[in-house]
Amino acid sequence: MPQPSKPPTLESVIGSTRKEDAKGQTASTNIVVNNASSLDMGNSRVLSPRPLPPGLKPKYLRYNRWDVEGSRVPGVAEWSESAEPLPRPPTLRDDHPFNVTIRSHKSLFKIVSPLDNELFEFLLLSHPNDAFVESVCQGFREGFWPWASIENDGYPITNDQAQGAASSEEKRRFLVEQKDHERKMDRFSEKFEGELLPGMYCMPIFAVPKGSDSFRLVTHQSFGPYSLNSMTPPHERAFPLDNMIRLGDLLLRAHRNKSPSEQLILWKCDISEAYRLLPVHFLWQLKQVVTVEGGRYVDRCVAFGGKRSGDLFIAFMSLVLWIAENVGGVVNPSAYCDDSFGVDRIEKDGMEWYAPYAMLMPPSQARMLTLWDELRIPHKKKKQLSGSTLTIIGIEVDANALTLTLPSSRKQELLNELDRFIFAIGQPGKRRRLKDYQMLAGWINWALNVFPLVRPCLSNLYAKLRGLTRLQDKVKMTRAISDDLEWGKGHIERSSGIYIITARDWKLSEADYVAYADACLTGLGFWIPKHHLGFYAEVPY
Repeated sequence: MPQPSKPPTLESVIGSTRKEDAKGQTASTNIVVNNASSLDMGNSRVLSPRPLPPGLKPKYLRYNRWDVEGSRVPGVAEWSESAEPLPRPPTLRDDHPFNVTIRSHKSLFKIVSPLDNELFEFLLLSHPNDAFVESVCQGFREGFWPWASIENDGYPITNDQAQGAASSEEKRRFLVEQKDHERKMDRFSEKFEGELLPGMYCMPIFAVPKGSDSFRLVTHQSFGPYSLNSMTPPHERAFPLDNMIRLGDLLLRAHRNKSPSEQLILWKCDISEAYRLLPVHFLWQLKQVVTVEGGRYVDRCVAFGGKRSGDLFIAFMSLVLWIAENVGGVVNPSAYCDDSFGVDRIEKDGMEWYAPYAMLMPPSQARMLTLWDELRIPHKKKKQLSGSTLTIIGIEVDANALTLTLPSSRKQELLNELDRFIFAIGQPGKRRRLKDYQMLAGWINWALNVFPLVRPCLSNLYAKLRGLTRLQDKVKMTRAISDDLEWGKGHIERSSGIYIITARDWKLSEADYVAYADACLTGLGFWIPKHHLGFYAEVPY
């Protein structure tokens, strides 16, 4: 019986490259060569570099580079003009057990949303993508569908994964209070008790820390072998989120076009309980039973924890932004999920009065909130912020200095987290949960917004996690990963972030260095002709 192959030993990406010039070989009298008079190479010549066709660029560019001479970076609102319609639920026969449960317990199922859907549809009459608009509006009338397949071979007709008591009294109180709040908002059904009815699934719920002094209710829709998320396919194409690339582009263009008397003001608006604005179809409500202290409740709205919950909300938000820009007079609105943001060029006395909060705001922010009020989209005063320097999706943005960086407290938190994984030479690497590794990788990915050059420190980490799926399994930290993370930590400590004004796109003819690369199954090499400098690395396995 063949022995299992030994897993490859990872080598630090940072330390694996041989830092030396390509070595020459001295010709000796024993080397056989063709006579110089031979015309073997008479028709050959060194190829001169050819300029790339206009508009053609390398496929992979460094993250966060801006070209203000080119087209504006499109946003979520523009995406809505070509987006595919959202799906509808499968059609089941009338006597299907799922339909029987819904008909015989009508009081448990209800389409609930504060949105003024009639006004929402009216404001979208001129939108060019009728099919997409109709699919979103139909979601508010009949409930949204998360791309799921609910008739799967081997899946039980009911699945009760309700958990026991909360891990602390504080969390128990929160879950009860949140249940009462959801009941008040009519997003949870009336209570029922006993066994689940045919077609019902109950996933665990948890109180997850939100900031330093509050919790968020999360439904664990990935729990168990027959989870709700296992019924839902991943998206074929990622739904868009307006990020720092979009905001940096808007800042550069605003900075270039502003007059001497104008100033740049950043603003952001936050929707309260964003996902809960969207109702789900009765057939999916059937799957969203939650249990709190023995009582059963049907969750009628999109849950935080669903695989496609974010996609559904982005679809809705893209249309809100389209209305804001094309009807409401908001300048270049952007959104990262439930956070809307933008930049205004305003004169000294150019702020607008927003009466509900009795305060002056940048014009676009005041108009965005006014639109939300008309559509009955909820928001809270403390979350609506503006200023020349503002933290947007966790990144500190300075509209005047044109910089992106991490707030000092968040930067220190990231450095502390890296320290938890790094271990000294001679010490054994600790085993940590796969979930912890994934969270660290996500955190570093987010930090690439302002520290794009730390990307190499993720290489071995991703290689280690490839193919692993059980979140609670312990995974051993390796020396290679530790070394890479330590290198990344040092770069983050020394870096002050990104200066947008200098991170501009440039032509290949303006390059300070030209490096040639070649790769094969056994290694990777680089050659910099200007300095007669070569590097190579062999594949570690």
